[in-house]
Amino acid sequence: MARAFNRARALHCFCLTAWVFLPDHWHCIIAPQYPETISQVIKSVKQSSMTGINQHRGTEGELWQPRFFDRAIRTVKEYHDKVEYIHLNPVRAGLVSHPQDWG
Repeated sequence: MARAFNRARALHCFCLTAWVFLPDHWHCIIAPQYPETISQVIKSVKQSSMTGINQHRGTEGELWQPRFFDRAIRTVKEYHDKVEYIHLNPVRAGLVSHPQDWG
């Protein structure tokens, strides 16, 4: 997934400020620069990761659901709350005891 984000960055101008990849889903905070859109960036990440994962597995086909859920972050407090949510996600999922242990 990290490589997929790097490949997407080569095609689209956006800032990635927080992310977490779990076994069955992922979260991120991105800020695309106009005229890029969140949809373009997410589509690029999904396509790139799908290609890489399928090549690694020797499989083909779709991996991700066609839609995604976005949310506008409107305040600094909301931004910090979302970053904390993302970083604590592996703990809430019972995968690690501390966020820094995920990785």
